[in-house]
Amino acid sequence: MICMDEEGHQIQASCMHRILPRLQEYFKLDECLLITRPSLAPNNSTYNYTKNNQKLTFSFFTQIQKSQDWNGPKYNFSFVNFKDVVQNRLEVNTTVDFIGYVEVCFNLEDTNKKDGTKGKRLNVKLKDLENHQIIGTLWDEFAIRMHAYFNAENREKYVVMVVHFGVVNLYKGKRGLSTSFDISRIFIDTDIDEITTFRQSGG
Repeated sequence: MICMDEEGHQIQASCMHRILPRLQEYFKLDECLLITRPSLAPNNSTYNYTKNNQKLTFSFFTQIQKSQDWNGPKYNFSFVNFKDVVQNRLEVNTTVDFIGYVEVCFNLEDTNKKDGTKGKRLNVKLKDLENHQIIGTLWDEFAIRMHAYFNAENREKYVVMVVHFGVVNLYKGKRGLSTSFDISRIFIDTDIDEITTFRQSGG
């Protein structure tokens, strides 16, 4: 999980398996929670999705309550510059947020996953406000959603996409952007401030 406080600071969090049945009803997307007595430790995970080097663990002593008293931002994006990605200024697998116009939506493809199951992949060409272009790769449900939206008759003329907790990837020898299998969120022409501002800035 990723938790965020009212100042927009983010931290990875996990729950001990043995107490998950007691707490799992609280673990819902965009839920506001009052969390007491979690443990705090260095984040030694292979992937760190935030800039925080520590992590929370919900243990036997942790108490959680739902709350409506939230005064912080709904989201906290830190959008990457496409030019920095294309010019190899960021390492592959770096966690990033990205936003752009979907200039081209390629065909939806079938893929084979490492566990033997089938999946979906969709490549899109994205353009930012400085006219830098990059290839974005969407996986599984994200790919299906984008393909359906882009080909719908009533969609916006210029489609804007936001990916929260995406990654820098390597596609055909070139750096691009991708959703992550584990934790990404995608927003397609939804009513969030970042998409509205992006459209207004693009003229």
